[in-house]
Amino acid sequence: MLEKWFYSIDAALNRSSEIKELFPSSATTMRGLASGTSAGALLDAVAKMESSPGVSSCQAPCTAGDVPWSLVNAVILLSTADLPPTATFGDPVNSWAKSKWWLPSVSVATPAVHNDRDVQVTVLSENGTVVSYQVKSEMPDIPLYTPAKFSICLGDGAHKQAPLPFCATADCFGNRLLYPVSGGALLSRPLWEGYASAFSNVSQVGLLGVASASSAFLGPVVLQRPETCETSSTRLLQSAWFTSGNDSFLEGTNNILASTTLPPTQVATIFAHTSTQAIMDGAFTDSTGILQAVAAGAADVTSYISDLRSLWNLFAGGNSTLNGPDPCFSNVLFFQIFSTPWHTIEAEVKSFKCLKVPSIEGRSDPAGAYLTSICFGTVTTTTAENTFAGVEGGREVKLHIVIVESTLDSLPFPVPDFTSGQAGLDWRPYGRLVTEISTTMGLPVNRAAVQELAKTLFLRV
Repeated sequence: MLEKWFYSIDAALNRSSEIKELFPSSATTMRGLASGTSAGALLDAVAKMESSPGVSSCQAPCTAGDVPWSLVNAVILLSTADLPPTATFGDPVNSWAKSKWWLPSVSVATPAVHNDRDVQVTVLSENGTVVSYQVKSEMPDIPLYTPAKFSICLGDGAHKQAPLPFCATADCFGNRLLYPVSGGALLSRPLWEGYASAFSNVSQVGLLGVASASSAFLGPVVLQRPETCETSSTRLLQSAWFTSGNDSFLEGTNNILASTTLPPTQVATIFAHTSTQAIMDGAFTDSTGILQAVAAGAADVTSYISDLRSLWNLFAGGNSTLNGPDPCFSNVLFFQIFSTPWHTIEAEVKSFKCLKVPSIEGRSDPAGAYLTSICFGTVTTTTAENTFAGVEGGREVKLHIVIVESTLDSLPFPVPDFTSGQAGLDWRPYGRLVTEISTTMGLPVNRAAVQELAKTLFLRV
């Protein structure tokens, strides 16, 4: 299976002039992966690639942090779904998807001016020169990450405006970017103006940029704590960079690539003028998808959960943060949007119906089992007001939940050890986990439970 997948990548790259134009050096090297089937998962293999041109040099083998995340997404989209890098939000969709809203969630890095830890977003880090920004907000308690989302009504045609604002409020809390420069500071225009401009015709927003931003799990490497951690320009493209321009993501990426060749003050001027900002994986503000669905007005939500902490922390009394495994990797944030105490929901979830998972000995064996449980059920709760999530209080919501737990569950996600330069990422066990899930659901003993799961959680019959 893996060999066929790498050959499909090779075929996609051979016929994709778009990827070659975007990443000429990396794409050429990546075609060699077709014969590197022993490398395992994609990120294991691309970690040995040369860095993209325009980014500071990286001598092979490089780490996963040296490969632009948008390149990984470009290859995945093209090789698995035949979607070229030129695909847009407004492209035609299959009939079953028409008229459905799609809300890819993201987290916008918003380290406040004069925050306790003096966290900054790095846009240039070369030879001891650092250019960075913080966020000046009308809100006194702006979080390190602000929940946000792209939004579109699928199949709605061209020249359509986003149905929902990017942030919880149309003015995005009055946020602006502040770039310290010699003798003063540069202030961007209000970010909501850039969002309004970019999404006035959301149909033309690039699908590659959205996919890269909403899945950028290494994005927080751009957050620098001057007293402990530094990043390099080779790692800045783990975030998606967004601007107020017409081609928001491409312009943002080009700004990062060009920054290594320009004087620091000019870099700050360009970035402030274009409101260039880091956007990353929505999981840093909600990994369940529930938050943005409820904020959009949904009263009946189905969610797949792989780590129950991400569910509990949406409820009253839950944690607001979860520390990352690496001191240079920022915390995951949680926003409490329900008034029901989390331990009440925990008790209800314990009564969920569960499938019978085969007992497999030798779980420590490399080929052993990872799946521990598949359970499902429904809870009813009430919303609590949360300004940054955009949720008003007092609404009743039904949550239909599928919980798949395994020994691979990890929140935050596994991240590279940037001190030693070792990637530490092995995605192959997740493929085995998928096999175990499908095998368990196909067991005769689970037939009735699987039918009930499909009917009540997805078919609503």
